[in-house]
Amino acid sequence: MKRALILAMLFSLCLPFSACAANGEANQSEEEQISSSQVRTEPVYVADAALYRGTITEIQGNVYRMEMAPGRNYGEEVLLVTMEQDTPVYAIPETGLQTGDYIEIYYTMLQETYPAQTTALGVNYLAPNAEDVVFNGVVQSIEQENEEGLAMLLLEDNGQEALFRTGGQTQIYMDKADIVPGAHLSIFFNGVMTLSLPPQSTADEIAPFTYDRTEADTISLAE
Repeated sequence: MKRALILAMLFSLCLPFSACAANGEANQSEEEQISSSQVRTEPVYVADAALYRGTITEIQGNVYRMEMAPGRNYGEEVLLVTMEQDTPVYAIPETGLQTGDYIEIYYTMLQETYPAQTTALGVNYLAPNAEDVVFNGVVQSIEQENEEGLAMLLLEDNGQEALFRTGGQTQIYMDKADIVPGAHLSIFFNGVMTLSLPPQSTADEIAPFTYDRTEADTISLAE
């Protein structure tokens, strides 16, 4: 009788702890869902917002120091970007963002500090290195130009040749009449090239070469 009474008392004491554990698991699961809900299945686009692409050179907490890569100019040589927990993101690796990663952000408000600061409204991971998706070179020849598009042979600044074609989704940020042999261009593409000689790819964006990083701002996040 006493044994049965003791077991009953122990059982009643365990019930609240079981309920608390269950509630804790539910709360933890809900928090994970809230955090993961910002991971998008397609690239993030924020209407009426400015676009910035750069290489992450330093990370401190949720503040990322970014530097423009040579090629297209996005306005700020160095930008300090705060990424909130609810910032929509796309294609971020499971290991998270690392120094050296090339990303793009959308933003609206820019604090005119030195260097400038902003808060990201959306983030898209582009590549482990800017060189994987940005090709800067001088046009050597125009191989094809008709209603189907444009094909041009470029010589990259380091001596590598590549043939880029335009497609229906290619954005051209210059007058097409200026895409001639001798023009210095910056091509943004998806990083995929054929194994042919020269390698070939389709340009996502074509713009004049307008930025050559000489010595970026040396201010560190720790200062």
